[in-house]
Amino acid sequence: MSNGSTPVARYFFSATGIRAEFTDSVRGQVPIREEDGKDSGATTPKRGTDVKSISAFLLGALLLAPWGAVAQGARPAGQPAQVKQQLERGYSLIRANKKSEAVQAFSTVLKSDPENHAALIELGYLQAGFKRWPSAVKYLKAASVQDPKNMRLHMDLGYAYQATKDFESAAKEFEDAASEPGEFQAQAQSALKTVKDAQANVRAAAAEKQQKTLESAYAALRSGDKQAARQRFQAAFKADAKNALAAKELGFLDLEAGSLKAASEHFEAARAAEPTDYFVALQLGYVYQRLGERAKAGEAFSVAMTSPDEKIHAAAAAAFNTSASPEAPAGTASQSNR
Repeated sequence: MSNGSTPVARYFFSATGIRAEFTDSVRGQVPIREEDGKDSGATTPKRGTDVKSISAFLLGALLLAPWGAVAQGARPAGQPAQVKQQLERGYSLIRANKKSEAVQAFSTVLKSDPENHAALIELGYLQAGFKRWPSAVKYLKAASVQDPKNMRLHMDLGYAYQATKDFESAAKEFEDAASEPGEFQAQAQSALKTVKDAQANVRAAAAEKQQKTLESAYAALRSGDKQAARQRFQAAFKADAKNALAAKELGFLDLEAGSLKAASEHFEAARAAEPTDYFVALQLGYVYQRLGERAKAGEAFSVAMTSPDEKIHAAAAAAFNTSASPEAPAGTASQSNR
């Protein structure tokens, strides 16, 4: 290395791998080569010799600035020489391809300086290189919080989220970068489309699986196997607590088993998921009658009375206006109504 300066690791990260080169100048322009990682289906960042390394500039700031202050502002008094030594050791270990030891070196920095920006970034990239995506997210997120205007960090954090299949969080990071004109905008827009497509695929797969579970549950119900039907409706309800069909059918099965409290809970869930299911509101009113909860029964009947279906409206009105006993049977439904 020329001028005898400390080597600097230059990174550019995506979920497809870590790219690094070493230069003895934080302003040097060097090619980027891929070192670690295999294709995980994430968007690949654009390559180029003019990509500036955040870690390189940060370390340059650390090496050039007085050790009482760094790029992020003044640090508490302590032992800056030891921090400097560990940072330099960390980069030396990266250059020697001793990445596990580099993790230890940068972790040591954080023990004495928990908010050290350079150490957070390097640990994020190193953990990503090991495919330890949750840890990579942890460190890159902490670094991004410190530097929210840094679009490179938003991109790198987005790729790490994408690797964990947290597409919602990844989309948020890419949206931030895509909203800012500059070096990463086009890349962020492309990455955002990728995760949006992935989200859509996940939703479609979940919906298909849910549909098959419900079909299987109804098949068991038709064959008279109520235990199997309950298990399958419960699986559908667990996968999606807003699934009105699963909640409603569980309510009817609860009624048949004499579990009024459970029936009320499932009918409430069905009503919340589908407020215009007036038949469920009517059933809920009957259940609350039998539980002796007259106020809740009256509220449910009032909702059912707004039904455009004349039979449901008439039944709800009669129940609302009649002082029914707690033992009054809950309304029964034919299979077609269910």
